[in-house]
Order: sequence, then structure tokens, then C-alpha cells
Amino acid sequence: MKAKPIIKISSEPDSFGEYLQKVYQKRFLIITFTQRGLKIKYAQTVLGVLWSLIQPLTGLAIFSLFFNYIIQFNSLTMSYPVYAFTGITVWNYFSYIFSNGSTGLRESADLIQKFNFPKVLFILSKSLIGLVEFAMAFGICLILIFIYGEGLSVGLLLIPLITFGIATTALGLALIVAAATFKFRDAYHIVPYLVNFGIWFTPIFFPVSILPEIMQKAMWFNPMAAYAEYFRWALMGGETPSINYFLGISIGLVLFLIGLIYMKKTEDKIVDFL
Repeated sequence: MKAKPIIKISSEPDSFGEYLQKVYQKRFLIITFTQRGLKIKYAQTVLGVLWSLIQPLTGLAIFSLFFNYIIQFNSLTMSYPVYAFTGITVWNYFSYIFSNGSTGLRESADLIQKFNFPKVLFILSKSLIGLVEFAMAFGICLILIFIYGEGLSVGLLLIPLITFGIATTALGLALIVAAATFKFRDAYHIVPYLVNFGIWFTPIFFPVSILPEIMQKAMWFNPMAAYAEYFRWALMGGETPSINYFLGISIGLVLFLIGLIYMKKTEDKIVDFL
């Protein structure tokens, strides 16, 4: 007769390894939350997923009108619409995960109060919901590259890795803010400011080369500046971005680790603050 597994119940908090094991065991919930999120996002909308394309295309029209025709960027090695839209694609994916992941727990308080599961799974699902929009925007990137006669690079194979990096950076920040909002309510209100102002400190619609040297070096510490530059390079080749951008990539990975640890430390108390 096969022995039944022993389940140990303790008031002691899980170790980080045990926490990750629980997350892995309940990983199927990520798909469940993703499906739920997509249904809520596009329910009762006439245009449906087309709204996911309207936002980046509107941004492209505004940036192209103002920055391409009023301000000339002579240092660009590619057409401005392609440059801007690739940046918008990267930023929108980041901002979606960060914004919705940061506020998702509070907005789904009823679900959290009814079911016991690692709360990090709910935030992780935001990366998959955002990935749907990212995939559609990526398709438009390829169309624009074809229209403007830009060539594709073999670095295209690195796009999944770059996409993963964008997601981990956004998730790290989202986890930190989501965990912090239950004790520090001000953190909830700071997210829109970080998203709105952060784009101005990231080479999304302007090339790094127009900045003063000290500002160019400051970009090395911005994870999203690194991913925007490497995303364009992976798509179309050209000059390889500075290896110093790995400083920003490293910061993004550290933020993700800090976010996981902070969420693990606080999530058992989250229900008490709802």
C-alpha cells in the first residue's frame, strides 16, 4: 500500500525556496488569471483587440508629426516612424505590466479574500495579458520595417530573450509597488507619474546621441533604455549598443529579485489591509 504524503502545517513562514515551490505548483493559475483578464479587458467592446493597436499607432502619429517634421534627428540610421514605433512597442509592454501589476491586487481584493494562492501569480499573469498586445504591436513593427525598406537582422532570434527581460523589469517594479501599497498608500498614486515621466528619460522617441555626454552615460543605468536599444538592434542590426547597457539590464534583474522577496515577505499580511 502506497504511503500517503505527509503535509506539514506550521505557523512558521515559508523559506524563499518553499515559496517558489508553491508558486511552481500553482503555476496553472497564471493561465487562469490571464484568461480572466483578457475577458474582462475586451468584454463588451465593439472594436475588441483593435483598441490594442489604436494606442501605439496614435502615439506614432503624434511623435512622427512633432519630432520627425518639427525637430530633425539627423543621427538616426533608420526611418523615424520605425525608430519611434519600436520604442513605443517596448515601452507600452513595460508600462502595461507595471501599471496593471502594481494596482491589480487592490482592484481584485474580492478574489484575494476568497482564495488562498501565492499573490505573485496574479501579478505574473499581467505579463501574459500584455504579451498579447505586444505581439500585435510587434507585427506592426515588421510591417513598418518592410514599408520603409529596413532590413531584418539575424538578431531577431534574441527578441524572446529581450521580451523576457522587459517583463522581468516591469514585474520587479510592479511587485515592489503592489506589496508596498498595502502599508504605504502613497505608492499606489505614484505609479501613473512614474509611467508618464519615465518615457521622457528613455530613448523611445528620441535618439540617445542628441543628449549631453553625462546624460548618455546616465542611460546605461536605465533598464528600459537598454531594452529599447537592444530591441531595435535585434530587429534591424546596425551598430551594437554599448556593453555598458548591461548595467541597466542587471538593475532590472535585481529589481525582479527584490520584488519577489518583498512580495513573499508581505503577501500573508495583504488580506489584513484590504
